[in-house]
Amino acid sequence: MGASPPSCSLQRFCLLLYRTGPGNSAIAGGGWQKSAATGTIKPPAVSGHLAALEERPLKVAVIADTHIPGSGRPLPAALLRHLREVALIIHLGDVTSPEVLAHLEEHAPVVGIAGNADLPEIRQHWPRRRVLTLARWRIGLVHGDAGPTPLAAARRAFADDPVDCVLFGHSHTPYRAVLGEVLFLNPGSPTLPREAPAPSFALLHLADRLEGEIVYLPPGRRG
Repeated sequence: MGASPPSCSLQRFCLLLYRTGPGNSAIAGGGWQKSAATGTIKPPAVSGHLAALEERPLKVAVIADTHIPGSGRPLPAALLRHLREVALIIHLGDVTSPEVLAHLEEHAPVVGIAGNADLPEIRQHWPRRRVLTLARWRIGLVHGDAGPTPLAAARRAFADDPVDCVLFGHSHTPYRAVLGEVLFLNPGSPTLPREAPAPSFALLHLADRLEGEIVYLPPGRRG
């Protein structure tokens, strides 16, 4: 069984950690900040937020390959409704613009990695690979473009780094499998799906057990 959705008080606490500091302005209301003095764009600090999530049962949304504005499609309304119930959003790269992250941060804090198609503002601040500890589970994040297939790239990225779950993207095709006791999960794409019945994202349920599921979105109204 997956963990129950986080309480409203936890979600409010998470969002407080993303408040804009003096001398900065938030992009479209989100935590990515543009310095008034230099014009540079920086993501919000997440260390305190992630530390607060280490000991709790969690519901986490996993998104990849939004490619906005290049896709010509906004984030689906059905996706945004799901995001009201999560404590954290993980983006696996190919965002492509920080404005997308600002939109997501209106629903929950966002952490992630850069993909091969991301703009410099994202590549400068997000790594290409990282490991998060959430509810005592080690979660590996990689985009998946550095290999013959995204799955091969994901397996190679953490071959010498023990993790409980590997999250990856790049293919725009959802995938879920347990390989050698490690959960490999690709959420697909909510805006540009390939070889999939519908746009999609994933949910991680982190409690005494680690569970992941692909969530398909209706092909109806977007925005």
